[in-house]
Amino acid sequence: MGGVQWKKNLGGSENDWGTKVIQTTDEGYLIVGYAGSTDFDVSGNHGGLYDGWVVKLSSTGTIEWQKCIGGSEIDLLWSAKQTLDGAYILSGYSNSDDGDISGNQGDFDAILIKLSQDGEIEWQKSLGGSSEDNANSVIETPDGGFVIIGETWSDDEDVLKLHEGSDLWVVKVTEAGEIEWNTTLGGSGADFGIDAVLTQDNGYVVLGFIGGDSGDISVHHGAFDYWVVKLSQLGELIWEKSLGGSGPDWARSLVLTKDNSYLIAGESASNDGDVVNLNGGLEIWLSKVNDQGSLIWQKSFGGSKADACYSIGLTNDGGYILTGATSSNNGDFSGCENGGEDDLFIMKFAPESSAVSLHYNSPLSIAPNPASTSISLQGLETENEVNVIISNFLGQTILQKQMSPDEQINVGNLPKGIYLVSAIGENNKTYLGKFEKL
Repeated sequence: MGGVQWKKNLGGSENDWGTKVIQTTDEGYLIVGYAGSTDFDVSGNHGGLYDGWVVKLSSTGTIEWQKCIGGSEIDLLWSAKQTLDGAYILSGYSNSDDGDISGNQGDFDAILIKLSQDGEIEWQKSLGGSSEDNANSVIETPDGGFVIIGETWSDDEDVLKLHEGSDLWVVKVTEAGEIEWNTTLGGSGADFGIDAVLTQDNGYVVLGFIGGDSGDISVHHGAFDYWVVKLSQLGELIWEKSLGGSGPDWARSLVLTKDNSYLIAGESASNDGDVVNLNGGLEIWLSKVNDQGSLIWQKSFGGSKADACYSIGLTNDGGYILTGATSSNNGDFSGCENGGEDDLFIMKFAPESSAVSLHYNSPLSIAPNPASTSISLQGLETENEVNVIISNFLGQTILQKQMSPDEQINVGNLPKGIYLVSAIGENNKTYLGKFEKL
């Protein structure tokens, strides 16, 4: 990972938060979140507890414009996308019904706001019913409209039906923000919608997490599970899959990969069911599913304290990048200095063909572990040579060699830290383990 090119604090004398940042077509950046301040970088606040806050930065971090969006109550922005016409679409939730916000149906509503390229409001919509409704994410559709993904506790006004608790909620609107269709999905517990991607057949794969069974949910492992749902172009349920174990598993982010599969990031406190080799506590959990929702692989990593992943994105080299927060400085975060309670982390992975942390069939024992000079591989079910790859936790290959199963591997020159070892044998059977270098 390269060094810091620039950094900048934004805000005023009160609490101001950024929840989403995107790069814009002019190589600048757009940040959305919410602001409680009325001074310094923040102007135009409407006087409620928080206003939604939008900041446009140049490529070097200079503020080009900022805008407070809201009314006299609480207004929060969660997500932003730049649209094909160069404008911006924002989603969040609000219980205001004045100022910039109109059409509140009761309690908190999901809000959808279209801004011009210069930050002027083109239109705003409040969506929901008499209970709480939220829009965590928004995507643009090929027809110029938008789909919002969130959750609802309502069963009236814009919401067609409710199972129990909260439901995952998907709403399709026109390019002017008028509702074309909406669907609620869920079961007997609290169910939440987090993210979505367009599919090649113009449908949608939606990510959320579920807190119960019955209804649309075929399997519930326990507590909260990741939930992946395929919808048609008109919002009809095609298939659904839950992923997780008996503990809580919270899905946070979803990307469509080049092989038409789906990579999911979040965190887990399970160590059973679909979750394998969790070190303990709350850890980052990655999983990949195919175009029918079947699990291809899963990977957990973290340290002895709480670790959480909030976003995953694809990179231009075919790899991917994660960001989140960690309290750990050991385990998989060995060598990372922790400056306090929770630190932001960013982690870059190489493309899957070389990111050996993602491919495994069988566990691999490594001795000694920790190691200072050399290691041996144990548990290989072959007497023939294997292809061994040692990589760091950024997915970078450190060592690769063809070797016999009983051969020692010299690791004396490796820096301290956690390393992944992949051994590929006959019929491409792959073994995966990890060790700590002292």
